[in-house]
Amino acid sequence: MSIHQVTLGATALALWAGTALAAPAISLHPNKAHPGGTVVVDGSGFAASEPVDIYLDTTDLQLTASNASGSFKQKITVPTTLQPGKHNVTAVGQVSNTAATAVLLNLWDWGMAGFNGQETYNNPNETAITDATVPQLAQLWHVDIPLNPYEKEADWGSPVVSRGKLYIPLNNGSAQGTSGGGEIVALDALTGAQRWQATLSGLIYTSLAAAKGIVYAASSNMLTALSGRDGKILWQQPVATPTTAPGYGAACGITLDSGTLYFPGTDGTLSAFSADTGSLLWSATADSALCAPPSVANGQVYVASATGTIDQFNATTGVLVNSVAGPGNGDQFSTAIANNELIDFEYSFASNSYLSTYGLGTLVPILPLSSNNTAGAVFPIQGTSGVSVNYNVTQMFDLTTGAITNSGKCANATGATGGLISDSAISGTIAWARYESGNTDPFPVVLTACDANTGNQLWQGMEWTANDPNLTGQGDYSRGPVIANGIVYDIVASDSTAAPTAYAHVSAFSVNGIAPYSMATPPAPNLADLHPDPHLRMTN
Repeated sequence: MSIHQVTLGATALALWAGTALAAPAISLHPNKAHPGGTVVVDGSGFAASEPVDIYLDTTDLQLTASNASGSFKQKITVPTTLQPGKHNVTAVGQVSNTAATAVLLNLWDWGMAGFNGQETYNNPNETAITDATVPQLAQLWHVDIPLNPYEKEADWGSPVVSRGKLYIPLNNGSAQGTSGGGEIVALDALTGAQRWQATLSGLIYTSLAAAKGIVYAASSNMLTALSGRDGKILWQQPVATPTTAPGYGAACGITLDSGTLYFPGTDGTLSAFSADTGSLLWSATADSALCAPPSVANGQVYVASATGTIDQFNATTGVLVNSVAGPGNGDQFSTAIANNELIDFEYSFASNSYLSTYGLGTLVPILPLSSNNTAGAVFPIQGTSGVSVNYNVTQMFDLTTGAITNSGKCANATGATGGLISDSAISGTIAWARYESGNTDPFPVVLTACDANTGNQLWQGMEWTANDPNLTGQGDYSRGPVIANGIVYDIVASDSTAAPTAYAHVSAFSVNGIAPYSMATPPAPNLADLHPDPHLRMTN
């Protein structure tokens, strides 16, 4: 007798001596995953009590066993390095030599303002939008969210993407400059459909953070954790939050790293909280008032204060380790970590902004750098280069020498000298920024993509024009763009205080305007390409 196996997408048909047996099948719960997340593989139709290998693509990930009825349930952990997109999960019975396959969609997060705990503003995992495909970007969807007409400071905090949702911070003041309610709006990241909206007390002037199905926001001297599923409050902790908009510089923000939230208080207190429970782990006093998100690496937390001083704390205990005075010439200060160095960015509204580098762990000065009136609110990092976006010029700095390696135009095609009105960011080898195009109010708003190595423009997309009926007045300042899973998200808000209705215009762009990873599924693997790992041990 012999066994013949035919793979049919999510199932496999086994024929034993010409008699059809129950076809093996597996299902995944959930079928959308995230690096480091867990998925339950639910299998049936296998031989009784046989060893079953579970493969992710062609890698043998887990060894389990079916029960007496040929079924099993096995939890697997998604590798932290798994690329975004669709992947095959295949269960192979070692005795019956039959298999079943299901498709897992792996999604990466842009879960905080600076993308990661090092605050590099760089998503290196983006594979769908490249130098070759970025010219084909088109609008995937857009949503106009009604605002109070005095909501000029809409989304002063950065939006974030996590677990298939886009979370946007908005404010609703009853009159310009008054305290009102802050709002978190959750949209489906693929379609733009609104999932929920939650109101917080006080205006939100701090960027969001999100991970593991929880969204974190700060307003009215309270750090709040909300359920990503429905927006319900999970826990709150008192903190010192900003009471005014931070201006054109780096947004105030929360840093999330290895299950710990680090909050920079305007009272000069740096606090560490458990991201799951909200329990206070420690608090420490910095040199002066804090705003910019801390940077975390190698068990140390670095934060720049309002005086330009950089403080280094032990990430576990909160003990002050080192402190160094920066140039102190800026209006706002922020840090990033790359290449075993700490990069200090001092942003000035009216004069030159400064970049300096320090030894990681020692804060020994390495390079004092100066840029020409850099107007970019943040300083994205790519390898050994920093990308500085000013009003319409993108400059690349060699972080090992301080030299400007390239300086290219990254403005709109008409050549107008509009000002930068958002943060900049990097995905792969592409630098992103948004500009006001033109010299008269109302200004059209343009999102641009540039080569991060040369600074030359690769693509531009119009987000708002003076003829848009839902955006009266000029397009206002807001945070973003953020790039995740083949989609670029950005927000423009009207700044009109006289219009009867104002809107936040939320845009999503993708290659050819098609939802990424929603088309063809990968073919089921050939069993000949699946090789058991002899080092795996049975988990059941």
